[in-house]
Amino acid sequence: MFMVMDLLSGLILYAPGAFFFYPWKPPMQLLFGDTYEAAYHHFRRDHSDATNVVLHCIALVWQLLGNFGMLAAVDDLMFGGAVEVGTLLLRPCLTLTALSWCITLLLSPAPTACSLVSVVSITTAFLVAPRVSPDELESGAITTFIAVLFVAPFVFKPSATVIGGRGSGARYVKALAYFGLAIGARAAALPWAGQLVTWAPQVNAALYALMCALSLLPKPVIPCVLGGILVVRPFAELSGQRFLLYYSNAFFAQLAQGIAHDVSMQKATLLSHQDSMADRRVRLAFEWSHVVYFPNLLFQSCHESLVGAKGKTA
Repeated sequence: MFMVMDLLSGLILYAPGAFFFYPWKPPMQLLFGDTYEAAYHHFRRDHSDATNVVLHCIALVWQLLGNFGMLAAVDDLMFGGAVEVGTLLLRPCLTLTALSWCITLLLSPAPTACSLVSVVSITTAFLVAPRVSPDELESGAITTFIAVLFVAPFVFKPSATVIGGRGSGARYVKALAYFGLAIGARAAALPWAGQLVTWAPQVNAALYALMCALSLLPKPVIPCVLGGILVVRPFAELSGQRFLLYYSNAFFAQLAQGIAHDVSMQKATLLSHQDSMADRRVRLAFEWSHVVYFPNLLFQSCHESLVGAKGKTA
C-alpha cells in the first residue's frame, strides 16, 4: 500500500512538471511534504553562490510564465477562455492555481518580505503570461539566461572568468551544448509543424504515458527533463498544440536550473537527494516541499546572500 502511494506521489509530482504549480499541490504538500524549515536548510546549502541564485531567478520567471501560459491555454481549450463569475471574468484553472499558490506561500514560515515578493511575482505572471506566446517566452528566456550566464561570473566572482578559473570554460561550453540540444530538438520538427494536428489526441495519450512512465523511475529528475525537451517539445510542434509548447518549458527551465548549478559548481538539490536518500518516501517528502515553496526558498536565499540574515527558518 505504501509503495503504491509513493509511486502515485512521484507520478503526480513529476509528470506534470515538478516546478509547475497546480491546485492539487497544496493538499499533496500537506499529505506528503516536508516542512518549510527542512526545505530551506537544504535549499540554502545548494543555492548560496551569487551566480547560481541570479540564474535561478531567471529560471523562476521562465517557470512562472510557462506555467501560467499553459494554464491559460488549457482554459481556452476547456472553457473557451475566461468564464463569468459574478461580475468578474476569470480563467478557472489559471485563477485557482494562482490563488492557491499565493495562499500557500503566505502561510509558510518564510520571512514576510520574501512571501510578498513571491506573491507579486506570481501575480505578475498571472497577468502577463496569457499575452506571451511560447516562442516569445523561449527566445526571451534563453537570451536573458545566456547573457546573465556569461556576465554574472565577472560581476560576482571576478576571478572565475569564462576562460579560466575553477575550470569554468568547459562548463560554459557544456551549458551551450545543452541549450543547443534542447533548441535543436524542436527546430528539427519545425519543417513538419502541424502535420499531426488530426492525431493530437493520440499524441497526447502517448506523451502522457511516456511522462508518467518516466516519473515512476527510481530517479526521475533527469529522465523527465530529457523526455520533456527531446520528445514533448518536438511533438508539441508537430501536433500544433500551444498548451504543450508551454508545458515543455517546465523541463527547459528545469534544464536551465541544472546549468546554473553546473557552472556555479553547487550540486542540484533534487539530484543530490536522489543520490543520497535511499528511502523514496523520505526523498519525495523533501521534493514536494522543495518545489511547492520554491519561490519563497529562492527569495529567502537571495535575502540571506544580500544582508547575511538567516531569517526565521535557517
